[in-house]
Amino acid sequence: ETLVETINDVSAQIHRKTLRGGANFIVCSPEIANLLEFTAGFRGSVTHDDDRGTVGAVKVGNLSKKFDVYVDPYFPRNVVLAGRKINALPLFCGGVLFIWKLFSLRRHF
Repeated sequence: ETLVETINDVSAQIHRKTLRGGANFIVCSPEIANLLEFTAGFRGSVTHDDDRGTVGAVKVGNLSKKFDVYVDPYFPRNVVLAGRKINALPLFCGGVLFIWKLFSLRRHF
């Protein structure tokens, strides 16, 4: 099973548990993001704003037009996190509804 298939499986599990929808974002380390960049469904988000730096997790693109991909330089190398980010619900001001530790890679970098 490939990495993208595993992400889709976990997204389906999140949909079953929350009844609001599957995962719509993933957080990973730069090493995993490097692997995702070579998959067929990855689309990078390119900006021309080179003079401004960023701190912490950065959105680098999306995967199969379903998952926003965030890269955190301090995130563990062998873990991928999938979650469902919601914008607005009654009595809920937004945030992350459900987070799921996707898997641990067997091979350590």
